[in-house]
Amino acid sequence: MSHGITYVIGHKNPDTDSICSAIAYAWLKRAMGEENVVAARAGNINAQTEFVLDYFQQQPPKYLPDIYPRVKDVMTSDVITVNASDTLNKACRLFKSYNLKLLPLVDSEKCLIGTLSLLDLSKIQMERLGPMKSHMLFTSVKNIQEVLGARILNAPMPEMEFSGFVVVGAMAEKSFKKRLQEFVPASTIVVVSDRYEIQKIAIDFKVKCLIVTDGKDIAEEFLKIARENKVNVIVSPHDTAQSSKLIFTSIPVHYAASKSIETLSEDELLIEAREKILRSENQGMPVVNHKRRVVGIVTRSDLLKPPGKQLILVDHNEMAQTIDGAEEVEIIEIIDHHRLGNSPTMKPILFINVPLGSTSTLMAELYQKNNITPEKTIAGLLTAGIISDTILLKSPTSTEKDEQMLKWLSEITGLNYTELGMEIFNATSSLSGRSIEEIVEGDFKDYQVGNTKIGIGQVEVVGLEELDSIKYDILEYLKKFVKNRKYSLVALMVTDILTEGSILLFQGDRRIIGRIQYPLMEPNIAELKGILSRKKQLLPYILEIAGA
Repeated sequence: MSHGITYVIGHKNPDTDSICSAIAYAWLKRAMGEENVVAARAGNINAQTEFVLDYFQQQPPKYLPDIYPRVKDVMTSDVITVNASDTLNKACRLFKSYNLKLLPLVDSEKCLIGTLSLLDLSKIQMERLGPMKSHMLFTSVKNIQEVLGARILNAPMPEMEFSGFVVVGAMAEKSFKKRLQEFVPASTIVVVSDRYEIQKIAIDFKVKCLIVTDGKDIAEEFLKIARENKVNVIVSPHDTAQSSKLIFTSIPVHYAASKSIETLSEDELLIEAREKILRSENQGMPVVNHKRRVVGIVTRSDLLKPPGKQLILVDHNEMAQTIDGAEEVEIIEIIDHHRLGNSPTMKPILFINVPLGSTSTLMAELYQKNNITPEKTIAGLLTAGIISDTILLKSPTSTEKDEQMLKWLSEITGLNYTELGMEIFNATSSLSGRSIEEIVEGDFKDYQVGNTKIGIGQVEVVGLEELDSIKYDILEYLKKFVKNRKYSLVALMVTDILTEGSILLFQGDRRIIGRIQYPLMEPNIAELKGILSRKKQLLPYILEIAGA
């Protein structure tokens, strides 16, 4: 099971602010002494973010396709196993000592060949309830020696397994001879103490195995005949009654084990594994790798364990925008600057939501409040996050606090944030060389209004010249996007940093897009003069007309 890892993660289709905030907050948490806090991302980084990370020589956060709990998050990886030839005696001791629910059977390569459960053990006991079956035993001389702690005096093939009937030599010689007539010699196991006449009869009868109890030695002349007759001879330190009981625990586990095995894989979703285990008559299931080697085990009690990972959401709070599977793990913090759209939590959490231009601004404030100065790389990332989300303080979402934090961070980095901003936008604002998918989905967010699903992407450019040659391709892409992914409205906001305005390209339900009142330049393309912010200027309007 993984040990309590906490992922700091931004929204799907992460932008620069989202990525930089996640890296910076994970760094702050570790600086404050918290362990196993890791920055992560829920999607591919866009061209601007890639430029920023390269600029500050920072690796991208770990990519998580989802956060659904998986088998490896709750499984016991230190697995106790048994070999096929091990005895039920050994298995029972393991069950008791370690409070086990299931024992995997493995071969010499540690590959799974069966499972032994408490139910399997009870079935073996029930099979012995019949009048003849109570004396039947499947075992080997080696196994009998092991469970009795016995000495082998003669055993040509101790590991060979065989079926036999157990006969206790506690009767008169005549009755014993008559009793032996009921069995096949090669399938008879005689248990007797120092009754030499009974020993001699058994050896002459060429029984499969003679077990002499109470630690008594057998006469040398009897042992010689036993060797000639290929009779296995074992000396048990226990009395006859105890020896007779113990030998029935010498059955090899493969005889009792289930051969029809359901298994799990490490990466299997826990919700699917839960259904399998609850349907099974066993209390758990083994976990195997691609070579069928046992790497873990999951029992029903393991299903109650917490999955060992938690989330801190940054730069978003709506479940529609967060990583898939977030509802299955514990969210312990949210730090954001957007509208509220979060789902209820099971218990109180730290929730910081301030109407600033950037989550990176919030992160910088948290560093100050905790009297921790970020290293230059982290300060540089936070600078880039603020620059990106506030469009170099030109966005109407920008606040005095954003500017204050930029100045403070610049003192740490020694960088001119205005020059850095122009360098970032000039290097990454070109649409050429980028696919339509990258342009539309590079910074794309989902929103839900009742049953209405809306998606809005945004891309910043320095000049709109390149848009003319691809605008119809974008509209066609948006049209397919709406149809294939069941959206009511999908839009791309192309924001020009130079003119401080945007162009909106949109497709969707005619009842919704018909309500859009922005000046149309041509069908499904509108001019948004003075509008730079998706969050503060465009989104409230779109949500209003979608819910009308």
